[in-house]
Amino acid sequence: MRRNLCRLAALFSLAFVLASCGACAGNKAKAKAASGPQPAAGSAAAATGMVGTVTGSLRQVGNEPHIELVITGTSTLFEGVRDYYVVGPDAKKADAFFGATVEIRGRIWEAELRLAGSSGRVMKRSFIELESVSAVK
Repeated sequence: MRRNLCRLAALFSLAFVLASCGACAGNKAKAKAASGPQPAAGSAAAATGMVGTVTGSLRQVGNEPHIELVITGTSTLFEGVRDYYVVGPDAKKADAFFGATVEIRGRIWEAELRLAGSSGRVMKRSFIELESVSAVK
């Protein structure tokens, strides 16, 4: 009887682990399908498209499974050096240039992200939706 209870407890534990792994895999698929924040419908970025280029160093940030491509450099639209998160359906094209100095052409916009919790802190992030990428010598 006691042996059966131990087996039953182990079976429930295994079922719980498998169910949570399945849920995690579903969230991972949703995350890969998402192309990042988009500009609001009435904003200037959505109306004009704000197509430009960013020249800088391409790197990866985050931890698996939430790795994001970021290009740190200057753009034709904004002044100064900043991080631009590379998004869009073709963002994987830039993986081949990881660690190199590149020029990325695409639609550029900024978004304000509110952090969770009671702080209510707002972060500004810059994004570029990849159209083309090329190495800079």
